[in-house]
Amino acid sequence: MNVARPILWGLSVGGKQGVADIWSILAREIDRGMALSGCDSVEKIDRRLLGPVGLSFSGSILRNLPVVASVLRGGDSTKFSGGVA
Repeated sequence: MNVARPILWGLSVGGKQGVADIWSILAREIDRGMALSGCDSVEKIDRRLLGPVGLSFSGSILRNLPVVASVLRGGDSTKFSGGVA
């Protein structure tokens, strides 16, 4: 999940409030995506929901997804295992 660019756009357009607005939008998009895929928790998201069968992932998306969801809900952002850009 690439969040750096939208965050920078929000910062440049609206300062601190712009960043807060972007985090809110991203949180709503994750919640909507989870609802549409039938997942009521981050733990239920697996590889088959992230892309077509046979598509190779480096693992960073899966490794960071619970942290991303937590951050979007106001949690600790220091637990990322890789970059977010």
